[in-house]
Amino acid sequence: MSENGQLVSKTELVPKATTLLESKYEGKIVEGTLSQFSYNTNKEEWTYEIAVSTSDTVQVKSTQDFTALMGQIVKAVYDNNTTGKIKDAYGIFATDSEVVLTARFGDLPKMTTATDTSFKVDGVTYKLDKALNETPVMQFTANNNTKYEAETLYAVAGGDTVKYDAQTFTAVDKDGNGKIDFFSVAPFQVLKVNYVNKTEFRLSNNMKYTIEDVNVYDGIAKDDYVVYTAAANTATDTDTFVKADMISGKITQKDGNDVYVDGNWYTLDASYKDEGNTGSVGTVLADAVVVNGYLFYADESGATNVEDYVVVVSDVESSFGQDQVKLLFSDGTKKVVDLAKVGGESQSLTVGSLYTYDTNKDGEYTLTTASVVGTGFDKAANNGQVKAQSSSSSKAGYIDNYAIADDAVIFVKYNTNDYKVISGATMKTMTATQFTAVSFYLATDNSNTGVGDVNMAYVTSNATTIKGGDTFYGFVTSSIETENEDGDKILSVTLWTAEGEKKLNTVKVTGSSLDALTTGAVVSYDLDSDGNIDTAEAVGEPAAITSWDGNAMTFAGDAKRHEMSDDVEYIFIDDSEDVGADGLTSKDIALADEPSEGAFTSNAYILTDDSGDVVLVVYDVDNEVDAKETFLTGIKSDQDVKNAADGVYTPTEKEFAASGNITGEAQDNRIIKFSAPEEATYTLTIVNSEGEQVYTETSGKMEVGPHFFYICVNGASTSAPNAGDGTYKTESFAKGSYNVTVTTGTGDNVKTVLTGSFTV
Repeated sequence: MSENGQLVSKTELVPKATTLLESKYEGKIVEGTLSQFSYNTNKEEWTYEIAVSTSDTVQVKSTQDFTALMGQIVKAVYDNNTTGKIKDAYGIFATDSEVVLTARFGDLPKMTTATDTSFKVDGVTYKLDKALNETPVMQFTANNNTKYEAETLYAVAGGDTVKYDAQTFTAVDKDGNGKIDFFSVAPFQVLKVNYVNKTEFRLSNNMKYTIEDVNVYDGIAKDDYVVYTAAANTATDTDTFVKADMISGKITQKDGNDVYVDGNWYTLDASYKDEGNTGSVGTVLADAVVVNGYLFYADESGATNVEDYVVVVSDVESSFGQDQVKLLFSDGTKKVVDLAKVGGESQSLTVGSLYTYDTNKDGEYTLTTASVVGTGFDKAANNGQVKAQSSSSSKAGYIDNYAIADDAVIFVKYNTNDYKVISGATMKTMTATQFTAVSFYLATDNSNTGVGDVNMAYVTSNATTIKGGDTFYGFVTSSIETENEDGDKILSVTLWTAEGEKKLNTVKVTGSSLDALTTGAVVSYDLDSDGNIDTAEAVGEPAAITSWDGNAMTFAGDAKRHEMSDDVEYIFIDDSEDVGADGLTSKDIALADEPSEGAFTSNAYILTDDSGDVVLVVYDVDNEVDAKETFLTGIKSDQDVKNAADGVYTPTEKEFAASGNITGEAQDNRIIKFSAPEEATYTLTIVNSEGEQVYTETSGKMEVGPHFFYICVNGASTSAPNAGDGTYKTESFAKGSYNVTVTTGTGDNVKTVLTGSFTV
């Protein structure tokens, strides 16, 4: 046997034309059809009969195997001085005869017309001496006059016949006229070994064989599969058993009866499906029997697998007659694929629906609506309910009564028409009420816990963004609105990351999942299979680092020691210029400035996980971040603001006890908290996105320490009007982004104390 289970003949044909034996040994030459042979096991010698005519035959003997020439016109050169009737042969070789093709019957084209006199294989046309239904198929036997089970070529390979496809043949042009006269086949069977002892074995055909009387490989064992060739079909008249090749692996593609397993294509033998197997994509094969590239038997496990499922995420489009659609795969990638025609027609697919898929040899996909029948899982359902982990935890923990496995594949539809794959572990960080529907799930029983595990599900969420498993972090240095080649609105984004600068495009801009990608923002983002940003979210809070020992940090206003997570990322920026900084390490992080006792300047953006460990540090090389607007909770008094890090804030409380008292709704106000480095007056300046100054306000003399300005952005609020001057003293701020500066001094002595921004 060889790679892919191909049977390889060990017989070599003698060259067709030679006169060496005739001239050197003066041997006698006879020409005729090699019509019979016999084998003497004791002498390991063959006797061959050459039919010179219907009434004249010559017998020669040799220790060489010339049986591959059976049925052909040959010349035998022999020693005429040999004692006895049977002469010693020097050699036998074909004359006019020629083997024109050796292949499997399954390699022949579909033959539909019995009277055809030719066929084509791999672009080569082969002519027949007679029609398909008259061309004989002979068994390889000692007398060469035994017809095969199917006696003609049309009976073997015509119509829809596939029974004989795995059998190999030789096609012989006997008389040298360029046309095939007959086919020869040495038929084999694939059988299982049911019993073995020291002297004999029994096969699944209920036949018993004595080891010393047959040709069999060493170490034959129970449950082996063998390729059995009957004695009558061998050159040595001996039952022969070759151990069949076995493969294991997953069927990842299928094209008709051809399946792709572990890098190779195989064809399903007719006996394969007779065993009740399906051979569908996703099927995992264990100990599949392969002979001549055909799969005969296999143990199948799991009629479907989690990896077999996809969600259609776009309409079907046609380009030059080729239908295409975009799919979301179980690994979270999205890819545009070519679709196969089904019955000559385009496939009708629904955006947002779950399917299983097959692919053919051309890589074209055939999608089938996901079914709860025949999945191979203990539980398959097309509806269900996400339930909380416990009465004390609102986090998702179950679908119906099956626990969500950490490694479960969860397809999520969210934000109306957005789709993502998350892990079960990620799903369990969200609340159960965020999942409004379960349209499909697969689960297996767990004998260890007594509670089954959800392995895959397709759910709908009311969340507007879904955080995936593979999340990246970056600082946005540029964000430009543009169009892709399809004319869709996208963003061209430049980010500074822990790995340096990255230039990325977003997917089509829909909903609010990409609103965070504004210049100067610190974001987390996910990528689709094309490397485009799929979703993004603003992350991190301005913080003043008050201690740092390489393992943990503390921050102003927070006495807790925050350990660094195992996969913490460090990003270095200069946010006053909206650029990244290269060549720095965590050892370059400095402690926050303290312009006055207890008043610290924020010098980094910090992101922590649920346990408080730091997962992201975005450090400003100027040791002072430009404060970005953030929400400020727990604020009831001016002292609460002064205890916060320097920054621009939107308070969440309506009541605020401070000088002049901030009233109105929380979102109507912006608080600009800063630390005064000296006793002086301080000026707040606000500039719109066009660079126009729209508001200014100057304080009275302030002491060294923490202070703040507050402004109202809603002219109709009870908090209006503002105390300063400019366009927005009384008017509502227009929607957009605004830059904030707090300075002190005049002329050449102006000093910037705080820069920041907010949006309305």
